[in-house]
Amino acid sequence: MNLARCHHGYDNLFVDVEIDDVVLTPVDGASTNALLNWQDHGSGSQFVRVRLGNKITVQGGLPGSLGITFISVGGYCSNWPKGVSGIRNCTAGNLDIAKLSTGSSSFTAFNYWCYFPSENASGVAVVNNTVANIKAGSVTALTASLAYDFELNVSSNIFGPFEGANSTGVSCGSPLLVHYTDIFGVTMPYSGKAGGGAGNISKDPMFQAPGNGDFHLKPGSPCINTGDPALPDIDGSAGDMGAYGGPYAG
Repeated sequence: MNLARCHHGYDNLFVDVEIDDVVLTPVDGASTNALLNWQDHGSGSQFVRVRLGNKITVQGGLPGSLGITFISVGGYCSNWPKGVSGIRNCTAGNLDIAKLSTGSSSFTAFNYWCYFPSENASGVAVVNNTVANIKAGSVTALTASLAYDFELNVSSNIFGPFEGANSTGVSCGSPLLVHYTDIFGVTMPYSGKAGGGAGNISKDPMFQAPGNGDFHLKPGSPCINTGDPALPDIDGSAGDMGAYGGPYAG
């Protein structure tokens, strides 16, 4: 099931999109649902301030297993121009995927992949996003599959807390450094060849009212003014981590 799906969908722009009250209709033999699925040639597509609400139900009875991916985008990385914004200031929180199935359950917030080498793709980004309060058997904030020496900027995010037997901040089969990101309350901050770079922390982000879906930061949060120095907040102050920080917070 896809809310929106595109094949060979170059240079698409999603800005200020609210996704809520999702009703899943499982298809026989398909247990994974990508809500925004820009597969294969999704080059240049941008997702800015896209928010996934917590009201998700299943129509026609609970499936034995259920996997949900929020945003999946990928393709020929050589077609992603330098400086393009990939996934910015997006939010997914307060989701209980475990209760939607009778067996295994999984949730991946962002799936980013590319193939074919690139010389001009630097600047593709997964920055200033918040993924928190997710419950499933397996939870991953970001999975990445990168070809060759493709450069992906992952910084200024807040990933966690997650509840599940297996929960991961960032997973990548190729070398990938994560910077200025708070990965908190997960069983594995990184898996595969992903690892921590500069400015990372593992502290309670101190959200305003996470139970009510308010993931703004309280005064005194360790995520305030500790984001990527290259991504100041919209008012010119030092950048915050999470979906309400950085130049695209809006």
